[in-house]
Amino acid sequence: MKNYLTLVDKIVLTGGADVSPYLYGEEPNAKLGTTDPIRDRFELATIKAALEANKPILGVCRGLQLLNVYFGGRLYQDLSQTSSQIKHLQSPTPQEIPTHHISVEQESALGFLPENYMVNSFHHQVIKDLGQGLTAIAHGNDGLVEAIENKEKHVLAVQWHPECTWETEHFDKKIFEIFANGTI
Repeated sequence: MKNYLTLVDKIVLTGGADVSPYLYGEEPNAKLGTTDPIRDRFELATIKAALEANKPILGVCRGLQLLNVYFGGRLYQDLSQTSSQIKHLQSPTPQEIPTHHISVEQESALGFLPENYMVNSFHHQVIKDLGQGLTAIAHGNDGLVEAIENKEKHVLAVQWHPECTWETEHFDKKIFEIFANGTI
């Protein structure tokens, strides 16, 4: 893994399959989607190696969830385990259209976003218990965590998909710009 990291300056953990609940000591819920244990192991090893090499990490959706699990947190395997009434799986709305509001901590890496910001949403797993050393820096109006950071370790992760909206939402584009320019 360390050999791979010599080829890159930063790591982006993308969306995808559900994070296996075995990683945080739970049995699968009936509403758990497809998991990919091989990907889970590879990305957890990538996170460990990146942190040891002091390389910044940006997580998107599944990336946020996996980072939370890496730091000892747990997930709700499905939104039905929460009291949320917000539609976090926005289909059939096109992915480039924001569909629900979040509140952003202004003293965070995302402080450039408006305090009340709209995001797109394609997930059914969410943070249940925040991992050690992580700070929740954005929440949905339902109280669910929408972004996390660890400033000391140069970790930032968002629950939404800014890669789908960066052309129309200049603030989402800025997430990638600040990550690429080293201000995380």
